[in-house]
Amino acid sequence: MVKEVQAELAIPDAILNFITSHHMEIVVIGSHGRGGLARLVLGSVAQKIAWNSPIPVLVHRVQKPEQDEQISELATPIHALVPLDGSPQAEEAIVPAGLLVAALSGAGVGSLHLVQIIKPSAHHTDEQRGQAREEAERYLQDLAGRLRGGLASTFQLEIKFSVYSDEQVAPTLVHIAASGDGAAAPHNLIAMTTSGRGGKRRFIMGSVAEHILQKTPLPVLLIKPEATSEQRKDS
Repeated sequence: MVKEVQAELAIPDAILNFITSHHMEIVVIGSHGRGGLARLVLGSVAQKIAWNSPIPVLVHRVQKPEQDEQISELATPIHALVPLDGSPQAEEAIVPAGLLVAALSGAGVGSLHLVQIIKPSAHHTDEQRGQAREEAERYLQDLAGRLRGGLASTFQLEIKFSVYSDEQVAPTLVHIAASGDGAAAPHNLIAMTTSGRGGKRRFIMGSVAEHILQKTPLPVLLIKPEATSEQRKDS
């Protein structure tokens, strides 16, 4: 269905109103419109929609021809990077990511690569850092096991997981998504929530999502978790 909507509202507000009134299931946003002054500003438009949309938002940055060709070579099957921080909020990206990967992979076997980045602290001993890594690995192993017995089995998805330690969370995720970093094949999709859990050992998903949206050439699936409002109440 193609429908042109004229509204006096700003573009993000008009799109959000359309989503609500027409019961959409996903929003797909390109990096620009028709060109010139009519172009949409990807950052402001996509972020406002993604951070307020009740449904998943897929942002696709329009590439140069050679970049489009490179990404299209990896089009099937789909390999999605899913950043996590150990919180239920961040995990809400998994099911929408799995459904999209399965739908786009066709007869191929798509995959979800669950990744958690641990930010090292100068105040922690080597033993504490090791314990934090072991905790993250146990968390992802348990989560991957549950997914393999449920979502992955139903939709024929491969589940992988990795733990990394780095001060620069967002740039590290952008690098892993592009290269695979030896743990997995290069990805062609990033899927994450617009908020998670903060704290000394947890990265703030919102700021990470903003950075990734600006820096990666890959499509990004953004999900506003249902638990976000409750999280803000508790903070």
